[in-house]
Amino acid sequence: ANSGSDRTRPVALDLEAFLEFRRRGALIVDVRPAEEFAAGHLRGALNLVLNDEFSRWAGAFLEHGVPVLIVSSSTEDRTATDAAARLGRLGLDLVQGFLDGGMAAARGRRDLVETTRQCSTQAIQRRLRQAEPPLIVDVRTSSEFAAAHVVGAVSIPLGVLWDRAGELPMG
Repeated sequence: ANSGSDRTRPVALDLEAFLEFRRRGALIVDVRPAEEFAAGHLRGALNLVLNDEFSRWAGAFLEHGVPVLIVSSSTEDRTATDAAARLGRLGLDLVQGFLDGGMAAARGRRDLVETTRQCSTQAIQRRLRQAEPPLIVDVRTSSEFAAAHVVGAVSIPLGVLWDRAGELPMG
């Protein structure tokens, strides 16, 4: 028996049930490592890696009263249960469930899955040497930025990026 822990134990949802919750307004939180997320994730998902910073970022980005769906690497519910417990400690206790089978459940569904392109350090260095280098927005904390950053980067901590997005050039 799971005495007391059942409140935070999310339900395994097949893809169709998972998508129905999304249609009803639930937010998808993908807790996999950034590299896995970039390789393929459900369209509209928010990547909050389940690490030491998870609770901080969840508190910054998730709203109380908004239902949450979890995607994890594991086909077991252990990772999803850990994420749900951490969310619950923040008062974000509307976890509707997790995608049973992880992203494998959406394999072949190009209508649902998208990728995110990541750049290597070398590729960024080449782009910065171009005649018109790209704008680099450093979303780390102010203290991390102060410790070291790319020359010319603009510091806008991730927690306030949405509020300050108007400061960035379009395009």
